[in-house]
Amino acid sequence: MNAKLIDTNVPVIADGDRSPQATKECRLACIDMLKRLTIQGEFKLVVDLQWIILKEYKNNLERHQGGLGEQFLQWVLTHFKTPDCILVRITPDGATFKEFPNSDPALTKFDVADRKWIAAALVHQQEYELSAPIMQAADNKWRDFQASLTRHGIVIEFICEVLAPSK
Repeated sequence: MNAKLIDTNVPVIADGDRSPQATKECRLACIDMLKRLTIQGEFKLVVDLQWIILKEYKNNLERHQGGLGEQFLQWVLTHFKTPDCILVRITPDGATFKEFPNSDPALTKFDVADRKWIAAALVHQQEYELSAPIMQAADNKWRDFQASLTRHGIVIEFICEVLAPSK
């Protein structure tokens, strides 16, 4: 089963985000990634049953302007309970998630707002015995934790070339 998680920055950049790392090439790569899901059906999308990921998509993509990011959001909402989406249950635990490797000292500074992706990927891995890569567009800070996340079986696929070092 080919499945992926798509970080919110992928549809945001596809929608025309103007941040410095969102080059034209990056935007085109993000558009291609979304088409591979929504039009070509190349893979399934992993999302959580509690709508934590969907709420983030909605907060960042619902602008009522009909952009590509909003089209992606509409696709997710339409296909949420179909075989195109794999639903996993993640467990909020204060500011983090029970499924996140909270005991790993190398991950204590990992962005709390991004822990949902790791938790969902780990639940998918446990339930299906397959890794579902997290598609990341241009968020440099993920690279700082890539080795630690790999030790936990998390695969991060960077769609865009990163232009500046993380801070």
